[in-house]
Amino acid sequence: MKILLVFFLSIPSVLMAEYVPESFVWACHFKNSFRSIKVDHSATRCSTTYSKNGQDQLMSRTTDRAACEAVAENIRGNLEKANWKCKALDNASFTTTSEAQ
Repeated sequence: MKILLVFFLSIPSVLMAEYVPESFVWACHFKNSFRSIKVDHSATRCSTTYSKNGQDQLMSRTTDRAACEAVAENIRGNLEKANWKCKALDNASFTTTSEAQ
């Protein structure tokens, strides 16, 4: 029992912290149109970028992760109310047009 307790207490708190992805992307489509919403997290900042017709628009930049995610959720909610279909993507499945060429 003592050995197990010592082992548990010696695990670094970093390993026990909740995993938060560095970025996430929503891909949305309606008929033949495509939009994307991307939230990027760094150690000190986050940003929300909305891509429409191949043009990126910075929608927010702040130190508050929850605020960036709220902006992204607001954009996604507005698109879905207008009958757009949105899907969450992981970073591995998202490339921009310029990266794909």
